[in-house]
Amino acid sequence: MASFEPRGNSVRAIVRLPGGGKKTATFDTMREAQACAARAEKKKALATLPPTKAGGVTNGELFEAYLDAVASKTDSERWNRLRLMKWCKDPLAQKRVVDTLTHDINQWIERSLSQDSERTKEPLSPATVHTLGHGAQAAAA
Repeated sequence: MASFEPRGNSVRAIVRLPGGGKKTATFDTMREAQACAARAEKKKALATLPPTKAGGVTNGELFEAYLDAVASKTDSERWNRLRLMKWCKDPLAQKRVVDTLTHDINQWIERSLSQDSERTKEPLSPATVHTLGHGAQAAAA
């Protein structure tokens, strides 16, 4: 967790690093210091993701590690958990990260668009799947 020290007309952000070190930076406003500290904390959390195994990490393992290290510490933890757990049930989660191709992502997009919303029971829209340009791809096909 970051700490902050007033320094005259500025604020110093202090982020403790694993191994006893620390990273500091001075800013004009508390808001800038908090934003920098939040970015540093996120990088620190991402550094705790599992190292690559000989066979490679699967997308599902990466989703779960991200959920534990980063997404669970946000204000929208509940929604992050729901989204990531849904991804972990998809066939894409079983693929190794190093073997994942654009084709696999496109297949996931197609599967997602063909599913109905669990809440409304209506088809998901491209905006829900967050597919920029997907409409152009579908029109071209």
